[in-house]
Amino acid sequence: MPSQYSVYGILPKRLPGIPMAHSSVATMAEHCVAEVRRKQPTGPYLLGGLCAGGVIAFAAAEQLERQGETVASVVLLDAVAPSTAARPWRVSSQRWSRFSGTLVQALQPPTEIERKASVPPKESIVKRLAAAGKALQKIKGVVSYEALQSVQSLTVIARFHLLQRVLSEGRNWPRWMPPLTVPEIY
Repeated sequence: MPSQYSVYGILPKRLPGIPMAHSSVATMAEHCVAEVRRKQPTGPYLLGGLCAGGVIAFAAAEQLERQGETVASVVLLDAVAPSTAARPWRVSSQRWSRFSGTLVQALQPPTEIERKASVPPKESIVKRLAAAGKALQKIKGVVSYEALQSVQSLTVIARFHLLQRVLSEGRNWPRWMPPLTVPEIY
C-alpha cells in the first residue's frame, strides 16, 4: 500500500468462551466503527472486507455516515447480505438430481448395443438391481443428511439465544455448553 494509507484488520470483540461477542451485524459494525475512530477520529474513511467482513464494513460505513463522517469508498469482496434467504434444500436438491439420474439409469430398457451384443437377461437384471441399490443408498443419504442438518440447526439456534442472553446480562459463557463458532454466530 502507498505510505499515506494505514491498513488495519479489526478483530471482533471476544469474551471467555465466546469467539465473537456480537449478536448482530449492527453491533459488529459498532465495534468496528469504535476501533476505526480510535485510530482515525475523522474521515474520509476507506473501508473494506471479505465475505462477512464486507457486510460488516458496509454496515460500518452506514453508521459512520449517519455520524456525519465521510466514507470515500467501501470495498466488498465476495460479500452477501446476512438477510439473504437461506436455501436449506439446495444440497438436497443436488442429491435428488443425482438420485434421479441413478434411478433413470436403473429403469432404462436395454440399449441397442446391449440388444445387439446379446447381453444375457440375467446380466441386464443384475446391472439394473445394482443401480436400484445405489438409488436406495442415495435416498438414505439424503434423509440422513437432512435429519442431521435439522438437529444441528436447532442446537445452533438454541445456543445463539443463549449467547444473546449472556451478552445482555453481562455473564460468562457456561463452561458445560459447547461454544458457538464465528460462522454460527454470523
